[in-house]
Amino acid sequence: MIKKHISIRLEARTIDFLDNVAETNGLSRSNALALVVNITRDYFSMDQIAAECKVRGIADGRCTKQPSTL
Repeated sequence: MIKKHISIRLEARTIDFLDNVAETNGLSRSNALALVVNITRDYFSMDQIAAECKVRGIADGRCTKQPSTL
């Protein structure tokens, strides 16, 4: 597995959540984020994620592309 370094900006409450997941499970913050992403990927279809995106809206105003509907 090749890992790639990314830089993202997250809300404070999201970081607090990741810190809680990390502390509860004895993980680093980056491993906690990977866990949450893997759970999302395993339990939700792309259609479900697209529906949530429509309901919640785009949080980052810099994004101009709409998610594709697979």
